Amino acid sequence: MKILHICNTDLGGGAGIAGYRLHRALLDAGYDSLMFVDDKRSADSTVMQSSSGLRQKWRDFGLKLERFKLRRASRVTGAFWSMSKWPSFNVKRINAINADIVHIHWTNLGMLSIQDISRIKAKKIVWSLHDMWAFSGGCHYLGNLDECAMTPVVSRMLKRDRFTKERYWNGLPITWVPLSNWMEAAFRQSHFCSKQAIQMIWNSVPTHIFQPRDQCEVREKLKISTKGKVFLFGAVNPHRDLRKGGDLLEKAILSLPKFEGPEDEAPWFVAFGGKEFHYKTDNGYIRHGLGKLVGDDCLAEVYASADLFLCPSREDNLPNTCVEAIASGVPVLAFDVGGLSDIVVAGHSGYLVKPFDLESFSDSLCDAVHGRIPLGLSAACRQLALERFSPETQIKQMLKVYRGL
Repeated sequence: MKILHICNTDLGGGAGIAGYRLHRALLDAGYDSLMFVDDKRSADSTVMQSSSGLRQKWRDFGLKLERFKLRRASRVTGAFWSMSKWPSFNVKRINAINADIVHIHWTNLGMLSIQDISRIKAKKIVWSLHDMWAFSGGCHYLGNLDECAMTPVVSRMLKRDRFTKERYWNGLPITWVPLSNWMEAAFRQSHFCSKQAIQMIWNSVPTHIFQPRDQCEVREKLKISTKGKVFLFGAVNPHRDLRKGGDLLEKAILSLPKFEGPEDEAPWFVAFGGKEFHYKTDNGYIRHGLGKLVGDDCLAEVYASADLFLCPSREDNLPNTCVEAIASGVPVLAFDVGGLSDIVVAGHSGYLVKPFDLESFSDSLCDAVHGRIPLGLSAACRQLALERFSPETQIKQMLKVYRGL
């Protein structure tokens, strides 16, 4: 059984990272797995890159044209859209690999068009729903579309593009794999390609890397306070992607009461994924930016330094960061949105607050700062991660889908 994973990239963005981890886990377990990407960032010989040169320029031109056409919808809604109607040459190379299972993770940004996907030849296509694009009219997260944003133009675009997808994909041997209970519910409610199979399977993280470590040791290595509490936040674009809620976290930190304790015990708010910075806020807290981190080992050390991971996302599926945090023994504070309730079990692996209730989020954060809610949940976090999000668990469930069981 030859398995081919398809994704825009192997080590960039949540879908790319998750897809690459599954690919590597299957290889480590002895299965025949390959990965095909547009943007290759690893040196892995089992990851193949699409053609460059004139064909790449052709796709780049199509992508620019698509962005031009989508500029109005993106401006009106503030959401991320993809049309994926410009043909690429990738489907020929994909079919030439002659895989038994083609596992799609994320194919936008010019990698495959809607029609290209209908031309994939495989005994089975498995599609992991990292976001809502596959069953929406082109928007990656439908929660971004409030009533004010649903103009006639946007509404027509959603209906037209969804109809196009169903027309091309209805007869394909696809098994849809939502990555959270929330995504599964959204997919079923959409009634998209309703005759095809659906099986919810959580993504995994390499739990042998993301695990509890000596907190003092990693803090000293990272030059982070060894006495004050450390609160962590991170994303690929933490302050540019409004969906990740970086602006909400900023407001929550600024609303905290002034810290009156010893200076060396001041709580630190550490961020990764954006720029490097270090300063003290007017209310006495330390803000520290680590910049972009490279490699899971480096990232795992950062998680191990924290007392609490903060996830102020407005909408999210099954964020890698939160799974990585609990695997590292670090509880999570998050809004109760999307698939967060699959990761955060109240009082067991963290705390959930009412969506977008900034006052409640700030109050919970203040309670954590002052020790009014327990943060010593390392063992419970780790246990949950091993039960739900280990590579072994994911592979076992995924093989059943591949084999049609």
